Amino acid sequence: MKNVFRTAALVSFVTLAVTIFTAISASNQAEAARNFDPMAAYPAARLAASKITSNVTAISLSATRNAGASSSTSGCASFTWVWTVVGQDGVFVDVAVSPNGVKVLNHESRMILADQSLFDPAKVAIKGNDVLAIAMQAVQSSQPTDLYLGANLVTSGASELRWSVGFEHNEMGVDGDNGDVLLN
Repeated sequence: MKNVFRTAALVSFVTLAVTIFTAISASNQAEAARNFDPMAAYPAARLAASKITSNVTAISLSATRNAGASSSTSGCASFTWVWTVVGQDGVFVDVAVSPNGVKVLNHESRMILADQSLFDPAKVAIKGNDVLAIAMQAVQSSQPTDLYLGANLVTSGASELRWSVGFEHNEMGVDGDNGDVLLN
Protein backbone atom coordinates (compact mmCIF):
# COMPACT_ATOMS: atom_id res chain seq x y z
CA MET A 1 0.00 0.00 0.00
CA LYS A 2 2.89 2.32 0.82
CA ASN A 3 4.38 1.74 -2.66
CA VAL A 4 1.04 2.58 -4.32
CA PHE A 5 0.99 5.99 -2.61
CA ARG A 6 4.65 6.62 -3.53
CA THR A 7 3.98 5.66 -7.14
CA ALA A 8 0.87 7.86 -7.28
CA ALA A 9 2.80 10.79 -5.77
CA LEU A 10 5.66 10.30 -8.24
CA VAL A 11 3.25 10.14 -11.20
CA SER A 12 1.51 13.30 -9.97
CA PHE A 13 4.84 15.09 -9.57
CA VAL A 14 6.04 14.07 -13.05
CA THR A 15 2.70 15.10 -14.60
CA LEU A 16 2.89 18.49 -12.86
CA ALA A 17 6.50 18.98 -14.00
CA VAL A 18 5.62 18.12 -17.62
CA THR A 19 2.63 20.49 -17.53
CA ILE A 20 4.76 23.35 -16.17
CA PHE A 21 7.56 22.68 -18.69
CA THR A 22 5.06 22.61 -21.56
CA ALA A 23 3.51 25.92 -20.43
CA ILE A 24 6.93 27.55 -20.07
CA SER A 25 8.00 26.23 -23.47
CA ALA A 26 4.83 27.56 -25.15
CA SER A 27 5.32 30.92 -23.42
CA ASN A 28 8.95 31.09 -24.58
CA GLN A 29 7.91 30.26 -28.17
CA ALA A 30 5.23 32.97 -28.12
CA GLU A 31 7.74 35.48 -26.73
CA ALA A 32 10.31 34.53 -29.40
CA ALA A 33 7.65 35.01 -32.11
CA ARG A 34 6.70 38.46 -30.77
CA ASN A 35 10.34 39.54 -30.65
CA PHE A 36 11.33 38.05 -34.01
CA ASP A 37 13.67 40.30 -35.97
CA PRO A 38 14.26 39.28 -39.60
CA MET A 39 17.47 41.36 -39.62
CA ALA A 40 18.90 39.27 -36.80
CA ALA A 41 18.07 36.16 -38.85
CA TYR A 42 20.28 37.31 -41.74
CA PRO A 43 23.42 35.43 -40.57
CA ALA A 44 21.45 32.17 -40.54
CA ALA A 45 20.00 32.95 -44.00
CA ARG A 46 23.47 33.75 -45.28
CA LEU A 47 24.83 30.49 -43.88
CA ALA A 48 22.04 28.51 -45.57
CA ALA A 49 22.68 30.28 -48.88
CA SER A 50 26.44 29.76 -48.62
CA LYS A 51 25.83 26.03 -49.06
CA ILE A 52 24.69 26.86 -52.61
CA THR A 53 26.90 29.83 -53.59
CA SER A 54 29.88 31.72 -52.19
CA ASN A 55 30.51 35.27 -50.96
CA VAL A 56 26.83 35.86 -50.20
CA THR A 57 25.56 39.46 -50.08
CA ALA A 58 22.06 40.80 -49.40
CA ILE A 59 19.94 42.16 -52.26
CA SER A 60 16.56 42.48 -50.54
CA LEU A 61 14.29 41.48 -47.70
CA SER A 62 10.60 41.02 -48.43
CA ALA A 63 7.61 40.07 -46.34
CA THR A 64 4.01 39.09 -46.93
CA ARG A 65 1.41 39.09 -44.16
CA ASN A 66 0.37 35.55 -43.28
CA ALA A 67 -3.18 34.60 -44.24
CA GLY A 68 -4.35 34.00 -40.67
CA ALA A 69 -2.62 37.03 -39.14
CA SER A 70 -4.69 39.80 -37.59
CA SER A 71 -4.72 42.96 -39.67
CA SER A 72 -4.93 45.15 -36.58
CA THR A 73 -1.79 43.97 -34.76
CA SER A 74 1.79 44.48 -35.77
CA GLY A 75 4.62 42.07 -35.33
CA CYS A 76 7.23 40.53 -37.55
CA ALA A 77 6.12 37.01 -36.70
CA SER A 78 2.79 37.60 -38.46
CA PHE A 79 4.68 37.90 -41.78
CA THR A 80 6.55 35.46 -44.00
CA TRP A 81 10.02 36.98 -44.40
CA VAL A 82 12.34 36.13 -47.31
CA TRP A 83 15.94 37.25 -47.75
CA THR A 84 17.13 37.37 -51.35
CA VAL A 85 20.89 37.11 -51.53
CA VAL A 86 23.38 36.78 -54.37
CA GLY A 87 26.71 35.00 -54.57
CA GLN A 88 29.77 36.03 -56.56
CA ASP A 89 28.77 33.58 -59.33
CA GLY A 90 25.44 35.37 -59.98
CA VAL A 91 23.36 32.73 -58.21
CA PHE A 92 20.44 34.29 -56.32
CA VAL A 93 19.08 32.42 -53.32
CA ASP A 94 15.73 33.08 -51.62
CA VAL A 95 15.78 32.08 -47.95
CA ALA A 96 12.69 32.20 -45.73
CA VAL A 97 13.39 33.20 -42.11
CA SER A 98 11.09 32.81 -39.14
CA PRO A 99 11.23 32.30 -35.37
CA ASN A 100 11.48 28.58 -36.19
CA GLY A 101 14.60 28.85 -38.37
CA VAL A 102 15.55 29.22 -42.03
CA LYS A 103 14.62 27.42 -45.22
CA VAL A 104 16.06 27.81 -48.71
CA LEU A 105 13.10 28.34 -51.04
CA ASN A 106 14.89 28.44 -54.40
CA HIS A 107 18.07 29.40 -56.18
CA GLU A 108 18.83 30.40 -59.75
CA SER A 109 21.18 32.44 -61.91
CA ARG A 110 19.82 35.93 -62.60
CA MET A 111 21.01 39.33 -63.65
CA ILE A 112 21.12 42.17 -61.17
CA LEU A 113 18.72 44.90 -62.29
CA ALA A 114 20.21 48.29 -63.08
CA ASP A 115 18.65 50.05 -60.08
CA GLN A 116 19.44 47.32 -57.51
CA SER A 117 22.34 47.52 -55.15
CA LEU A 118 23.86 45.23 -52.54
CA PHE A 119 23.67 46.23 -48.88
CA ASP A 120 24.89 45.19 -45.45
CA PRO A 121 21.93 44.25 -43.21
CA ALA A 122 23.99 45.06 -40.11
CA LYS A 123 23.95 48.72 -41.17
CA VAL A 124 20.16 48.98 -41.56
CA ALA A 125 18.91 51.29 -38.81
CA ILE A 126 15.16 50.75 -39.30
CA LYS A 127 14.34 47.11 -38.51
CA GLY A 128 11.19 45.13 -39.37
CA ASN A 129 9.23 45.93 -36.21
CA ASP A 130 10.30 49.58 -36.51
CA VAL A 131 8.94 49.94 -40.04
CA LEU A 132 5.70 48.21 -39.02
CA ALA A 133 5.23 50.70 -36.17
CA ILE A 134 6.06 53.67 -38.44
CA ALA A 135 3.67 52.45 -41.13
CA MET A 136 0.81 51.79 -38.72
CA GLN A 137 1.26 55.21 -37.13
CA ALA A 138 1.35 56.96 -40.52
CA VAL A 139 -1.65 55.17 -42.02
CA GLN A 140 -3.59 54.37 -38.82
CA SER A 141 -5.88 51.92 -40.55
CA SER A 142 -4.48 48.44 -40.69
CA GLN A 143 -1.35 46.41 -40.80
CA PRO A 144 0.62 46.37 -44.07
CA THR A 145 0.03 43.49 -46.47
CA ASP A 146 3.62 43.39 -47.70
CA LEU A 147 7.02 44.97 -47.13
CA TYR A 148 10.19 45.19 -49.18
CA LEU A 149 13.64 46.48 -48.21
CA GLY A 150 16.25 47.15 -50.84
CA ALA A 151 19.03 49.54 -51.70
CA ASN A 152 18.39 51.59 -54.83
CA LEU A 153 21.13 53.35 -56.71
CA VAL A 154 20.70 57.10 -56.77
CA THR A 155 22.15 59.59 -59.24
CA SER A 156 25.24 60.28 -57.12
CA GLY A 157 26.29 56.63 -57.42
CA ALA A 158 25.54 55.97 -53.76
CA SER A 159 22.80 53.63 -52.65
CA GLU A 160 19.72 54.49 -50.65
CA LEU A 161 18.05 51.98 -48.32
CA ARG A 162 14.31 52.11 -48.60
CA TRP A 163 11.38 50.14 -47.25
CA SER A 164 8.34 49.91 -49.54
CA VAL A 165 5.24 49.25 -47.47
CA GLY A 166 2.09 48.03 -49.18
CA PHE A 167 -1.43 48.26 -47.82
CA GLU A 168 -4.65 46.99 -49.38
CA HIS A 169 -5.33 50.25 -51.21
CA ASN A 170 -2.11 52.25 -51.11
CA GLU A 171 1.64 52.16 -50.63
CA MET A 172 4.23 54.21 -48.77
CA GLY A 173 8.00 54.38 -48.48
CA VAL A 174 10.13 54.54 -45.35
CA ASP A 175 13.77 55.58 -45.34
CA GLY A 176 15.82 52.61 -44.10
CA ASP A 177 18.39 54.83 -42.42
CA ASN A 178 16.28 57.32 -40.46
CA GLY A 179 12.63 56.17 -40.62
CA ASP A 180 11.32 59.20 -42.53
CA VAL A 181 8.10 58.54 -44.39
CA LEU A 182 8.73 59.10 -48.09
CA LEU A 183 6.27 60.26 -50.71
CA ASN A 184 5.58 57.79 -53.48
